[in-house]
Amino acid sequence: MTMSWLYESKIIILGDLNVTEFWNCTTGDVLLSNKVAILGNMSNFYELIQYNNNINCDNRILDLIYANFNLSVTSATDSVTPEDPYHPSLEITFGVSNDRTKKQKHGDHILEFNFKKANLIDLYTELAELNFDFLKNLNNIHDAVTMFYDAIHPILRKCVPTKKKPAGNYPVWYNRNIINLIKQKYKFWLQFKKTNCVIAHENFKALRRDIKKLVKDAYLIYMHNVSANVKNDPKRFWGFIKAKNNISSVPTTMSYKENALNSPQNIVETFADFFKTAFNISNSVQNSDYNSSNDPSIDYLNIENFDEEIVFKAMRKLKPTMTAGPDLIPSFLVKDCATILAKPVTILFNIILRTSTFPDVWKQSRITPIYKNGDRSNVTNYRPITIINNLAKVFEHVLHILIYPHVSNMITDSQHGFVKVLFGLDLNMHL
Repeated sequence: MTMSWLYESKIIILGDLNVTEFWNCTTGDVLLSNKVAILGNMSNFYELIQYNNNINCDNRILDLIYANFNLSVTSATDSVTPEDPYHPSLEITFGVSNDRTKKQKHGDHILEFNFKKANLIDLYTELAELNFDFLKNLNNIHDAVTMFYDAIHPILRKCVPTKKKPAGNYPVWYNRNIINLIKQKYKFWLQFKKTNCVIAHENFKALRRDIKKLVKDAYLIYMHNVSANVKNDPKRFWGFIKAKNNISSVPTTMSYKENALNSPQNIVETFADFFKTAFNISNSVQNSDYNSSNDPSIDYLNIENFDEEIVFKAMRKLKPTMTAGPDLIPSFLVKDCATILAKPVTILFNIILRTSTFPDVWKQSRITPIYKNGDRSNVTNYRPITIINNLAKVFEHVLHILIYPHVSNMITDSQHGFVKVLFGLDLNMHL
């Protein structure tokens, strides 16, 4: 593991390496001894170059300076101590850059949080310390929602690592460690093919042996967890079945109207165009002189505001999953933090009611194609499902809680099934 870490680093090795025969300045020939062979293998493996060409009093180079980046070596003109004629003083010059500094990513759409590795204690603690009183003075729902997310997202970035999508398709039981070792093994293999380096080949074989054992252990652990939780976590079970049968949710090559689609971008754009054909914007609504507000037979429902209690209970009814819309906030977080978020979210909901305006960010959603039947490579054999932001989902839940009891007596059993009141609440206090 140390060798693989060094392979990806900038390296400089210098000093009297006690290989007097390495370089013969008279003939310029490399003398092949055991020491020279080892040094040559090391320099080839790490792609090191020997930069010192300053000879000593015996017309030899004893002090070797290896690096895998550009530098210059010159004879020093201002030695601090008396110079050893066998080891002349040298000046080494090279530039240094701070590779640890990473550019800040802008825009949440390029991030995907890995909540499985989140520091939930710090996350919940910092969310609990937020003060949302600034929302009370706002009347523009777009500004209010933006400021709400501006308060939450920095905490998410601090406490939740972002996902790094691995290149290539790996089975679901492969963990990050296995994937990283596979990448390192491939680098060693390329290095061996390029330089025929013995060290690279030995590292490749060692990693191949270790990976086989890790994959076997990971598979057994995954199988045990899937079988033990098949009742409580059926999604994981079906993910395992897909992985075993090598079934992808969307094939890499598809077709639409006899046109072949080979690139991911073309497939995504074609899905978008096809799904749009399912919707028609019609302006054929006819005006009528009939004014329903004058009809005494209609029992009107007037919702002036939402109560914090009903918003809290709607949040607690969310499923504790990792599902998140474009705002990147998963449903389990909304449910767990209902005590913290119910008050500010209620303020946002009431601004919507007061201004009759729904925030643009909550109109955004993620569309996922779901296979129906027939040829999997045909775009027309898929239907879209919409993954909306979880707070927009809570708003829908609250409206359903309030509206359904008012209209339930108008719905007959012959119209549709699966009709029920979501929560047994005393609704009079909320109207």
